[in-house]
Amino acid sequence: MIAIDPSHPLTVATVTQPIDFKLIEGNSPAITPAEVLEFRVDEMPDKTEAIASMAERCQEVGKHALFTVRMPEEGGKNKLSSETRLEAFDQIRSGIDGVACFFDIEVASLADNRFKKLALALSENHRVILSQHDFDKTPDINWETLREAQAEIPNSIIKLAYRLHTGLDLGKLCNGVTDMRNSGSLVAAMGMGELGPISRVTLASLGSVLNYGFLSQSNAPGQWSAAKLADILHLIKS
Repeated sequence: MIAIDPSHPLTVATVTQPIDFKLIEGNSPAITPAEVLEFRVDEMPDKTEAIASMAERCQEVGKHALFTVRMPEEGGKNKLSSETRLEAFDQIRSGIDGVACFFDIEVASLADNRFKKLALALSENHRVILSQHDFDKTPDINWETLREAQAEIPNSIIKLAYRLHTGLDLGKLCNGVTDMRNSGSLVAAMGMGELGPISRVTLASLGSVLNYGFLSQSNAPGQWSAAKLADILHLIKS
């Protein structure tokens, strides 16, 4: 099981294209600042086997692998069906050779009992990230529902990514992250849009345990590069 220290925010670099594999295989300085590398399987569905092999390579270079097969309703690419997404998760599970990893499964996906069983099985050895995304707005956040979902999946992390339009939207996330952390819950939160960059730094300082940037190509509005975000977080921690 991957240890998480809420006082030490981690930087996640998102990998969205196969060309980035060469950076990881060569332990390029470009990946140095990030502690976690997120592989967006839905953006590279024909590379699932190669992506699974990255878990061991990440471990060799001192990183953790995070695997995401995003549902289309929350920003997933290539319109993957639930069946295809489950098959991809199974292929990755069988290919990571016992390496402890992160797996991202949407809170909404837990309504499908197959994904709930998957999350429970993964939680025995891996960190499951229970995510929720809204690319249009910051919704009315039901924190109690999120806590209940987290309680069902041991050792899980709640991840929230919403488009921010106003300072009040950012305030919702700030207050929620603070309350979640004070109650002992692990949470990752970030904003998208014009307020995205400042939100990611602000929320990291409040206890967001995973903080996302991109490795070589952005896949969300308002996203820092992982290298730049890591530099800023280092200044906050020092």
